[in-house]
Amino acid sequence: MAYFFLTAYRDYCDNYQVEILSELGYVYEDNKTIITQAETIVAFGVICALALIYLIKNNRLGLIAAYGIVVSGILLMGVSTVLLDAEIINGFWWMALVGLGAYLTYVPYGSVLFDRLIAHIKYVGTAVFVIYVADAIGYTGSISVQIYEDLFVGDKAGMLVFLGL
Repeated sequence: MAYFFLTAYRDYCDNYQVEILSELGYVYEDNKTIITQAETIVAFGVICALALIYLIKNNRLGLIAAYGIVVSGILLMGVSTVLLDAEIINGFWWMALVGLGAYLTYVPYGSVLFDRLIAHIKYVGTAVFVIYVADAIGYTGSISVQIYEDLFVGDKAGMLVFLGL
């Protein structure tokens, strides 16, 4: 269920990043590199986190570390939103931190979480089927949010309120 909503949230934020940044006061015409700057921070953070998991050879500890990264991503999204509401950080840092949190939560599912889980329980097989099922569930969430927005909300600003942005 978490992956359903996480994928929907991630896709919506990615698909409407320009509009979200515009609502935050960063008009695209005046800030054409802002998405690249934010996504560079996201990419570097996710790569570093996953590289650290690679260094853990014990599958149980690796699984715990993968769950830790997922939980830290969720916490990062929440804390950064509180910081934005308290006007401690600006919209750019909020988008970068929420993006980092979303991807720290999203990426381990399709890369290390299921692999480490299968290795830890010593089941002979691969994680491919479980990853496909998780992706199917996740993209169902993404499509559901888009259909909801098109049929019931009708405008991006209303949907941003619905998603808590």
